[in-house]
Amino acid sequence: MPIGFTGDEDVVVLPLFEGFRELKGSAKKLDVLCRSGVSTYIKKVHFVPQHGETALIGLQLPKAPNHVLLLGLGKPESANAEQMARAGGSASKAVQSRGFRSCHLLLEELLSDEDSDTRLHSFLKGFLLGQYDFSLKSKRREKTGLRRVVVLADDTKKTAKPIRTSLIAAHFAGYTRDLVNRPPRISPAMSSRRISVVSILGMYFG
Repeated sequence: MPIGFTGDEDVVVLPLFEGFRELKGSAKKLDVLCRSGVSTYIKKVHFVPQHGETALIGLQLPKAPNHVLLLGLGKPESANAEQMARAGGSASKAVQSRGFRSCHLLLEELLSDEDSDTRLHSFLKGFLLGQYDFSLKSKRREKTGLRRVVVLADDTKKTAKPIRTSLIAAHFAGYTRDLVNRPPRISPAMSSRRISVVSILGMYFG
């Protein structure tokens, strides 16, 4: 199904590799909706998509997203799992710091390689873990930040598995952090068993 935009998107995250010459595919469609606002901004400020670099573009145009967040992925040859996870984390923190309630991830750039499953899984895991928040309070704090994340892709079958595994991996990574951060209220043996289960799951989904 072709990627479409409604104009109701709070922010669309647009990852770019270093060395790109022009926007293509869905990124080009987005730029057209923005009346070339994205490409014009890139040229105007000489945006170079170095790894983790971000830039927010504000838009007030009919049928266009309210904002576009440019995200640097660095050099394509350096795009390993760790780099993708860190890039996802950078995007997550940039979205979180600006108080957006919903976010759309335009990840077509990550699906143009034979190792796209690993790239997408790592990016999404890094993005989700970037939203991790721990509190010692017994009552859950009301979520005031990001509430909805949408992955935009033409081929939903190609993205289904990485989305599923990244959700699982991020959940158990967050659970492990909770075990480490929370004051001990269970026996060492029980704690050890819980960590063992998480470790086993991490072998499959990490």
